[in-house]
Amino acid sequence: MSKRSALALCLFIGLICPDRAPGQPIPMFSVSLDHETYVWCIDVSDSMGSSSVLGVALEAVQAEVENSIAALDPLQSFSVVAFNAGPTEFSATPVPGTATEIAAAQSWVQGLLPSGPSCVPAGVIDALQIAGLTSLDPCVILVSDGAPSCGATSEALADIVSANFAGTPIHAFFIDTGASDGSFMEQIALQTGGTFLAVPSGPDAFRRGDANDDSMVDLSDVIFLLSYGFVPLSPPPTCFDAADADDDGDVDVLADSVRILQGLFIPGSPPLPEPLSCGWDPTLDPIVCTTGCP
Repeated sequence: MSKRSALALCLFIGLICPDRAPGQPIPMFSVSLDHETYVWCIDVSDSMGSSSVLGVALEAVQAEVENSIAALDPLQSFSVVAFNAGPTEFSATPVPGTATEIAAAQSWVQGLLPSGPSCVPAGVIDALQIAGLTSLDPCVILVSDGAPSCGATSEALADIVSANFAGTPIHAFFIDTGASDGSFMEQIALQTGGTFLAVPSGPDAFRRGDANDDSMVDLSDVIFLLSYGFVPLSPPPTCFDAADADDDGDVDVLADSVRILQGLFIPGSPPLPEPLSCGWDPTLDPIVCTTGCP
């Protein structure tokens, strides 16, 4: 079913359709992915407990996946697979992006712990099988720190490609923990028509709204911004892109403080613009970040 047909059906049977257009892209590390069915495939091997530029790799991935899942609407479907020596599933079939399923998936993702080897083909093939249960524009979102630790890399790649008989795109997000150089992940994306991204490790990565550069967005960022604007000799933000909470290309301490406060305390307020976790600015503007994520 096309996105337009899904919306027409929604209106025809009298459902209250979501404000988002059905199938509107969802964010993943500042990349917009535009599908109707998503199957996340998360590496939870030992190495994902290592430190990266994002902090502990798995914790950063959990936060990002939870944020992406929250962007789904009921006319989209999804599941989540976690893997180390073998796969475990949130759901063996795609489920609709309802508030109940989203909350359950977020709780499941948050409970994941790093352990064991990284058998990437086992996880990806399981995710492909789940994605193959629907014809509604499926994709697999692979998040890993690189090459498998069980079996040869060339054989692992061949196994994944041969199992993908439906031609499902695999979007590969490489988390740099020092375990590998990311080339294996890049080849998966290249050979399946997916997107590859090495999650930012340079100085231009930041978190939107994290004005005081402490790895979180909270009331202290508002206090920092207001102090910068109105208290003489207060330090400036180390990353002006992060302080630009409304992403208008300018740090206006009042407007940006209000935008953060709305997100923190007013239910139903839209989320801050991407990136919500460590990532790149998806919009072009004159301000930059030169410090990177703490």
